[in-house]
Amino acid sequence: MPAVTPQFFWFDLMTTDVDSAAQRLAALFGWKILSTGPWRGLAADETMVGSVLPIGDNAQPHWLGQVLVDDVAATCRRTAFLQGEILLEPAMLDGVGQLAVVADPSGAVWSPTQPDVMPTEDVFTGQGRIIWTTLLAPRPDLAAKAYKQLLDWKPRGVSPTPYGDVHLLGKRRTPVAGVMALEESQPAQWVPHVQVVQIEATADRARSLGFEVVLPPASVEGVGTLAIFRDPQGALIGAIAPVD
Repeated sequence: MPAVTPQFFWFDLMTTDVDSAAQRLAALFGWKILSTGPWRGLAADETMVGSVLPIGDNAQPHWLGQVLVDDVAATCRRTAFLQGEILLEPAMLDGVGQLAVVADPSGAVWSPTQPDVMPTEDVFTGQGRIIWTTLLAPRPDLAAKAYKQLLDWKPRGVSPTPYGDVHLLGKRRTPVAGVMALEESQPAQWVPHVQVVQIEATADRARSLGFEVVLPPASVEGVGTLAIFRDPQGALIGAIAPVD
């Protein structure tokens, strides 16, 4: 298989109230909800973009993203070398592929994955798709350096916003993710951003649905306008109106 470009291609929301969370997300982004047992699938048009899964009542709701990689085991070794943590050793999952779960040196959790079926291009572009991710970390500069070694995401400049600098990361010239400083009370984490047409209208709709707007719409040069919301269970989700 040819070398892949590491990028997030799937997100699972781990939450304490599956139905409520799925319904709010569907109302916010126009997603369809597909019910299967204890979990809910989320689809933009006919394209699956993620799911909602249950966790224990005492756990912190969060999104767990899968990153396309060439070698899951090698990614785990690099994580351990950088003083990260391997939370789930590489394993085969029927219908998914080989994956692991790791925490980077800042504590943000994600899943390096070699899927059985490669994601198609429509997963990465278009309204309702998750096309951007922001890492909230206590030291954005150090986190950016870590992902240079973990995924070969190179620095692509720093974009100032009214709410702090965004350190841009990319495999080639195009940025694929950003890193920002987090709130002191917030654990380090990756936040997915869903493509929307009107970011201000999305922020207003988020408020009406019970989300807290923790990052009001902010322009990131060369990327678009971003916002981040916190749902009533405490999980963060973002929106993005990309540049043309």
